[in-house]
Amino acid sequence: MKKLVKIILAVLLAFAAVFSMACGDSENAATEPGLRFMKFKGDDFYTVYGYGAEEGVASLDIGKIAADNGVVIGRIKTGAFDGNSSLTEIIVPDTVSEIESGAFKGMEKLEKITLPFVGSGANADPFDGASEKAEDKVVDGNRNFGYIFGTDAYDAGAAVSQSYGSGEAVTYYIPHALKEVTVAPAKDGYNVPMYAFYGCTNLYTVNLSDKVAAIGEKAFYGCANLVSVKLSANVKNIYASAFEGCDSLKDYNAEKGTGLNFNGCTLALIGEKAFYETALKSLNLSVEKIGDQAFAESELQTITLSNVKLIGAYAFYKCEKLTAAETAITVHADGCNVYVSSFEGCGDSITVSGVTQIS
Repeated sequence: MKKLVKIILAVLLAFAAVFSMACGDSENAATEPGLRFMKFKGDDFYTVYGYGAEEGVASLDIGKIAADNGVVIGRIKTGAFDGNSSLTEIIVPDTVSEIESGAFKGMEKLEKITLPFVGSGANADPFDGASEKAEDKVVDGNRNFGYIFGTDAYDAGAAVSQSYGSGEAVTYYIPHALKEVTVAPAKDGYNVPMYAFYGCTNLYTVNLSDKVAAIGEKAFYGCANLVSVKLSANVKNIYASAFEGCDSLKDYNAEKGTGLNFNGCTLALIGEKAFYETALKSLNLSVEKIGDQAFAESELQTITLSNVKLIGAYAFYKCEKLTAAETAITVHADGCNVYVSSFEGCGDSITVSGVTQIS
């Protein structure tokens, strides 16, 4: 019996020693500078699970680090950059297919971030009922921008309440310093999800690469300080209320590089209330359909449209700076349908020649 007890004690002591060494290694690893990544069992890619501040490094290009090490990064774990106070910019490569909740939580100085998608993954609907629900479909709050920053409050975090379309809302804490977001997807045809940046009032600049094809419903709703948006040249659809309430959004200024840059888009749809109450003054677009109230109560003064087939009811309602002057409105299209109310409440009584009026 005594011999058995001695054996058990020896085993316990050995386990304690190994556990102590493991803890020591973990603590040392946590203080090591640089990106920490590993391959988990069953994965064919590497996962970022931590980062230690590096002297003199403010901009972190995860893709470059992966390439230098001959690996592919496919996931970023929860808390990987928790509490980081050194980085001002992070570039996430398009090889990443999953970003877990709170991966970038607690970051204090982050000013710019480049992402391959908004939320936890790339497969998300741009509007309600867009498609059948799939097992890998990103839904609800998981498609919000704030998802990757998490719900833990901290001094350097701005509280942002993001709706996700069900009548619910989640309060995320996004770095106060964060002003610029670039979305650079891996594949063509990416849709910015519905409610993606809903209520992100701290954002000033958004850049969308040429692989972005659509802007989801209420994607930028209420982004009151958004002053610069570069759309993908391949955007085809801007869905309902996408930029509603972005009252700082003005015409593109090439010299300053600010404002809304349509970038030569040939659009199929501008949805209902898509640019409601924005500060846009001129519009020169190729677009097939303009939805109801799409530009209502905006600052528009001149409009040039080509290929347009339908201008919806109250599309330019109360655009009081639009006048009946010949140069104010130009429509280049055969068989364009315009509602009687399309220009109601504008500066003067406006009639547009060469179109079919519908009630």
